[in-house]
Amino acid sequence: MAIIFDVGAYVGDSTVKYTDDPNNIVYAFEPTPYLVANQLAQINRPNFIVVPKAVSNYCGTSKYTITERDDLPCGGGCNSLLEFNDTETLERTFPNHFVTKLPDEAKTIDVEVITLESFIEERGIDRIDYLHCDAQGQDLNVLKGLGKYKHIVQQGVVEVIAKNPLYKRDETTGDENTWENVEKWLVENGFEITRVESNDVHNNELNLWYRLKV
Repeated sequence: MAIIFDVGAYVGDSTVKYTDDPNNIVYAFEPTPYLVANQLAQINRPNFIVVPKAVSNYCGTSKYTITERDDLPCGGGCNSLLEFNDTETLERTFPNHFVTKLPDEAKTIDVEVITLESFIEERGIDRIDYLHCDAQGQDLNVLKGLGKYKHIVQQGVVEVIAKNPLYKRDETTGDENTWENVEKWLVENGFEITRVESNDVHNNELNLWYRLKV
């Protein structure tokens, strides 16, 4: 049996494969209402458990920036607790890219925010075999929100900013989600980086694969 956490599940495509084994359990964290009600609702498997909440390093309620459009490539996958950068900034850093449309499409809603520490305690979980984290600028805060349970994570992948961030910096929630900051947190907390890959054609975002040192 394996426990998989998918933070920023979007449509579930990154982790639904793990539910092919009925002994595995996937917890899919996704705060976007239309994704939960439509795409994720179609994954009718008892071991794919949707948690309709945002994840960060605090518990409470927050504004959530949302596009409510799936016709933009990955439009719904860019929703965030952070605000989008302005159109002019995005045009300079993502030339001729769909993300320049996002500020004009965006609105805000209120969402519940939890930490993984609080969720782990609530569910009595003692091991996370794989943590997939694509939290749109909040990934470092998600890791910090593991609190005293960070070492129950065995391995995972996390999205980080290499350059040209999509979002405005939020000074209230911790360090910026840069490659350097996330790698530093992982190494200082007993993990090792096993692979690094670009996540977009402009090399603005990277995926870092990591595992707990034994």
